[in-house]
Amino acid sequence: MSATVPCFLDIEASGLDDYSYPIEIAWSGPDGRVESHLLRVDDIPEWIYRSDAAQVQHGISPKMLSQHGESPRAVAERMNMALAGATVYVDGLAWDQVWLNTLFDAVGLTPSFRLAGITEGLTRWMTHAQLQALVAGPSPNYEDLELAAAQR
Repeated sequence: MSATVPCFLDIEASGLDDYSYPIEIAWSGPDGRVESHLLRVDDIPEWIYRSDAAQVQHGISPKMLSQHGESPRAVAERMNMALAGATVYVDGLAWDQVWLNTLFDAVGLTPSFRLAGITEGLTRWMTHAQLQALVAGPSPNYEDLELAAAQR
């Protein structure tokens, strides 16, 4: 299945460490629908590492995961169904690929989609003129700058 709109994915994790694992995964699919799933990490005995700093950053507690998390296998199966054949863009390819592999390896599945960095997505989905404008940033409004300087 070829995506008609760009697909994106974001993963929150237990920390930024070799022993970290995904705790929440959100994505937008080829149909534009957005899904977000907490993972019940208690289902995977090896997933024990947790960073207090990461929890402060994302605000997801172990209690939330135990009470509201879904089966990691069910989430991986849902991802495979929703994203089959798509290229899915992420803003942190190195870590997101590690965490995706961690999830799929833990549940014995293979992703049916491919992760790619956001830069690849920008070059695929934006025209050259749009990319140039993005890189250049917004053009200054010189009238506003002159007014602001006059008020100093």
